[in-house]
Amino acid sequence: MKRIKKISKLSNYKNIINKGVKMKIAIGNDRKGLDYKNKIVTYLKKNNYEVVDVGTNENVPCDYPIYAEKVANLVVSKKCDRGILICSSGIGISIAANKVKGIRCGIRL
Repeated sequence: MKRIKKISKLSNYKNIINKGVKMKIAIGNDRKGLDYKNKIVTYLKKNNYEVVDVGTNENVPCDYPIYAEKVANLVVSKKCDRGILICSSGIGISIAANKVKGIRCGIRL
């Protein structure tokens, strides 16, 4: 039964996209993911996705858990449909995001 619910949720997103309404995506990063994030944001905006960029936007050392928590909270609160987190290894930022109740963040290389 749970599997059927997951599939129906995905089909709802397809229906939304087909009607011309794009998903709202939250994105955050550490300093080593800044250049890659900017490329992703450009791509998403070019394809009419709404992007919420929570930072960081400077190439200086930062506390990446702050950005992971911001993205995770936007997704949990349903203010954004999806979240993307970028850091040098992906491990620390995904652990930080997974501390937010209701989030399951994994690494994609």
